[in-house]
Amino acid sequence: MSPDSIPRSSVGRLLARPLPLLTALLFLAAPLPHAQDEPPPLPLDDLSRTTESQQMDSLLRVAKAVPDLKIFLELARGAGLEQTLRIQGPLTVFAPTDAAFRDLPSHELDALRRDPPRCRKFLLQHMVRLRYPSNFIVGEMKLPSLGMTLIMLKKDHAGLKVNDRRAVKVDLVAANGTLHVVDRLLAPLPPADQK
Repeated sequence: MSPDSIPRSSVGRLLARPLPLLTALLFLAAPLPHAQDEPPPLPLDDLSRTTESQQMDSLLRVAKAVPDLKIFLELARGAGLEQTLRIQGPLTVFAPTDAAFRDLPSHELDALRRDPPRCRKFLLQHMVRLRYPSNFIVGEMKLPSLGMTLIMLKKDHAGLKVNDRRAVKVDLVAANGTLHVVDRLLAPLPPADQK
């Protein structure tokens, strides 16, 4: 079709509204983003805030409904992460059970309780950006945690593995993310600050 065969009214309509045409051309000319194996974690301040009604079904509330997460919730409160679990997201949280925390020597758990910055750093190693319900996991995936470590996920016929251990409970859905319960700690404790 030659430009002369296009009805003048069509050409006039295109030229009268150049913004959609310009937007389409810019979109087609833009380079495609390249996938990265390990994108850098971003600060928590850029996470979206949930509305008041969504907070009723927050990650915090979902975690409180799981009987085996008392120590996780206590540490989250002490580390100043309770608000994050209540109003920020989307996040995926891999919450260790009370038994996983009890595997630590008692003096190490007590030291973690007394050191909120260290505790925060440790708990952030159990959280990732975005929602990762088990049905989103294909084969093996490496996800960067908010604490700058990698969390390995693997989905097979028997369910979800997190760092080569079977998740205890999966897909506990909240308005601001997804919670998976794990029976071990996903990262070593960060070193205590030398004073």
